[in-house]
Amino acid sequence: MVFEAMKRPSMRPLGMYQGTRTMDIETALIHYINNGILAGKSRSTLQGNQSSLNHFIKYLKNAFVGLNLESLSGEVIEGYLTQGLKIKGWKKYTYWTKYKDLNTFFNWCLKKGYVNKSPLAEIPKPRQPQQLPKSLKEKEAVLLLKIVSAIPYRYHFLKVRNKAIVATLLFTGLRKSELINLRYSDVDLENNFISVEHGKGDKRREVPIQQEVLKPILYEYIEYRSKLLKTSERFCSRDKRPL
Repeated sequence: MVFEAMKRPSMRPLGMYQGTRTMDIETALIHYINNGILAGKSRSTLQGNQSSLNHFIKYLKNAFVGLNLESLSGEVIEGYLTQGLKIKGWKKYTYWTKYKDLNTFFNWCLKKGYVNKSPLAEIPKPRQPQQLPKSLKEKEAVLLLKIVSAIPYRYHFLKVRNKAIVATLLFTGLRKSELINLRYSDVDLENNFISVEHGKGDKRREVPIQQEVLKPILYEYIEYRSKLLKTSERFCSRDKRPL
């Protein structure tokens, strides 16, 4: 039997002259998230991106729209965003987040050669809504700490530790990930500041320690953990494991 000689493959890059690479959005999303992991994006950021895009994919399936990236037009995106605003009752911030996540994803697809043009190119970019963070007044924060202290604990260490955790969150504005990664050596009670070594954007900053409430609570926790010979650098459990 004689086999026909295999043709030598073209050396032209995919996406040039022959159109873009065929890709469905679910497969592209997997590559997008993996790419974000390699780029060092935070877990919470990637989870938010994935949640937004999975919500969009669910809309496509319910609307019986094809999942091929090239079939996703501006009209499809417009229908999704309009439904969110008018039927689902999205708040301005939710709408802005959905748009941002889709825009970032399709710009990445454009860069990778999965699409010739972003379907969001003709859709007006919404302004980022200005949301002031909600904060407690100092009296409210102190009341919350009293409630935390009144909770019955089997071990006194847990009471002291939890009070220190809540007080640190209340009086410093640290994010959850920053607090979990906070080390014993980052807390300088003598000079009254906390060093956040890897904050948002992997930047370092110093946060002042509130004198009247936070400092005594942190001092109590540090003293108590020393008595129990807790050697973990971070906030830890009774068996010395980091949280």
